[in-house]
Amino acid sequence: MSDDLDFLRAVLASPEDDTLRLVYADWLEERDDPRAEFLRLEVALHQTEPRVRSPELCEQLHQARGSLDARWLALVDRPVAGWRIVRTSSDKKIYGKTIPAFIHNGSYHLSTVDVYSDGVINCWGFVDLPLFRGKIAQGWVVPRAEVGGTLSIFNLGQARVAAAAWEYTPGDIEGAVTNVVRELNPTMKGLLDMQGTDTEVRNGIRYAKGSGWGRAKPYRIALAGDEVAGGELPVFEVVAGGYRLRRWLIYADGLSQLGYGRELMPLEVASRMLEDGRLTLSVPTGSWIALDGLGRFQTGEGYWGIPPTERIREASDLLDQLNGGQGAIRRCIDAHSAYKSDPSPDRREALREAYEAVPEHLRLFCGDMDSKDGPIRRILSDSHNEDE
Repeated sequence: MSDDLDFLRAVLASPEDDTLRLVYADWLEERDDPRAEFLRLEVALHQTEPRVRSPELCEQLHQARGSLDARWLALVDRPVAGWRIVRTSSDKKIYGKTIPAFIHNGSYHLSTVDVYSDGVINCWGFVDLPLFRGKIAQGWVVPRAEVGGTLSIFNLGQARVAAAAWEYTPGDIEGAVTNVVRELNPTMKGLLDMQGTDTEVRNGIRYAKGSGWGRAKPYRIALAGDEVAGGELPVFEVVAGGYRLRRWLIYADGLSQLGYGRELMPLEVASRMLEDGRLTLSVPTGSWIALDGLGRFQTGEGYWGIPPTERIREASDLLDQLNGGQGAIRRCIDAHSAYKSDPSPDRREALREAYEAVPEHLRLFCGDMDSKDGPIRRILSDSHNEDE
C-alpha cells in the first residue's frame, strides 16, 4: 500500500484484521510516525481477554493515545458494543462514547451510559463521576437483568428473562466509564463537579441539573476527515444459535452500519435485509439473544410489535431528519395545528396524509403525553363516519 489513506480504507473494510494493523504499524514506524506504537499496543490489548489485561498495558495504550489526532483514532476504532456520540451545549461540541448497561427501574431497561470528555455522564439523568458511582451502588445502573425480571428494549419490545449468561459486574461498568473519561480527557482536567447532588432548587421547585446540556447523537468520521451525523434504531440479526441485537446506525450521507465500526452499507441494503428476514424485529419465545457488551439471555413470554415495513419507513424518516427535514411526527403535529385553526375538509385530508405518513408505532407521539394521538384519530374517525 502506498499511502496512509490506502491503509485506512483497508482497516475500515476489515476492522478486526490484526495482521493488517501490524503491517500498517510497520509502515508508520518506517516513517517515524508515533501512531505505530499505538497500533501495536492496541493489537496486543485486543488479543488479550478483558479480565486478564494488565494495568501496565492499558496505561501504555492510554499514554500513546494522548498525543494522537482524535479523528484518526475514530477511523481505526474497532467494532464495539457502544458508539461515539457528540452533544452540543452552548454552541460547543462535546464528544463522548456510550457503554451498554441496564437501568433498573422496576423493569430492566436496556440502555447506554453516555460518557463525555468533560466528565458529564448520562444514565437517565446527568451526573458526574462520584454521583455515577452512587448510581452503581444503588442498583440504578446494573450490568445484568435477573432471571424472572422483564427486559425492555426501547423502540423494539420486551420479554421476561427465562435464563441468562451475563459477563460483567458493577465494577466492570464503573471501570469502563472511568477509562472512557481518561481516554477522552487524558489530563482529567476540567471535569464536571456537581457538588454532590444532581438536582437544584429554582423558585422553590426542585429540578434535575443538566436541562441545557444537549442530547447525545451518534456520528462517524469519514475518510476525508468530515464528521457525519447519525441516529440509531434497534434490530435483531439472525445468527447461529439465535439472535444478536444490533444497533442500526444511520448516517446523513445515506450509509449505515449494523453496529459501530462495522461495514458501511447503503441504507437500502440494510432495508433489504429486513425484507428478506436476515434482520428481524421479533423473536420466538425461548430464543437466545446476544447483547454486545453485556452477555446473552433467553426470552420468556414477550411482546414485539413493530413490523419490518414500519422500521424501514422509520429509517427513511430518520435520514430525512439528519438532512434537515422536519420529520413525519413534526409534520403531523403541524398539520393538526393547521386543522384546529381552520377545520376545513382540505385541512382534514392534509392531516390524514400527514398522520398516515408517520410509522405506526410512532403515531402516539403526535400529541401530548396524556392524549397522545387520540385527538387526531377522533378527527379522522369522525370524518370517516361523515363520509358514510
